[in-house]
Amino acid sequence: MPVEDAAELEWLLPQFTGSHRQLTMHVPDGYPAHCRVLHRPDPPGGPDRPPLRWADIAARTGAVIHPGVQWHRLIGSATTDNDGGTVSGDLYAEWNGYAPSIGQIDATQFLILADILSRHTSTADDVFFGFWEGNGRINTNDGSFFPGISPARFRLGGRQQIVVRGDLSAVVGTQRVPWPTPNAMWPADRSWYLATEVDFDSTIIAGDESLIAELLAHPELEALRASVDLDLTCFGDTIN
Repeated sequence: MPVEDAAELEWLLPQFTGSHRQLTMHVPDGYPAHCRVLHRPDPPGGPDRPPLRWADIAARTGAVIHPGVQWHRLIGSATTDNDGGTVSGDLYAEWNGYAPSIGQIDATQFLILADILSRHTSTADDVFFGFWEGNGRINTNDGSFFPGISPARFRLGGRQQIVVRGDLSAVVGTQRVPWPTPNAMWPADRSWYLATEVDFDSTIIAGDESLIAELLAHPELEALRASVDLDLTCFGDTIN
């Protein structure tokens, strides 16, 4: 059910202390470690083909994978539209102009994250999920996502979001991914926080060192350690 009482978020709301260009606008301040999980490019030809990794593109373009890397800079695009670049040859044919999802992490990556995150909290059965109110799939105006009610909104990381409580361990157990995937997620024991800003092509996770180390080491995630002042806007990649 949706969260209606602001007291349940009393600890959280004042902790978004940074500007839009800083991690602490999107995840609450106070966590010792952070990482950025790059969203996988959509696989051309359908889900039966494995998606490219950002590192695959960088190997061809000569770009550098670093915490602030931006897709349009990675592919050599002159604009931020992510619809063209300097990639040529066989890799371009395979990539064919597809780009990572903006504001949503794909189901495969979400399940990997859910499994890891559920093991780094004592309250995996009591987790808060935030959904940006502007997501068309929620359809809050006609009540189809939350039948018969108009849920409260809370400003999390600069976005008005609808917050619900649920069981993350059940998601892991059934492998059923909520769609849309949450734009924010955190357990009742506050051991970590996940944020997928609607304009970003990556997901940020804040937590302790052991959690972040496990995410960085996972072979199916492209995760990069991030500092609290990392600029993740389209202007943040000053290396490529």
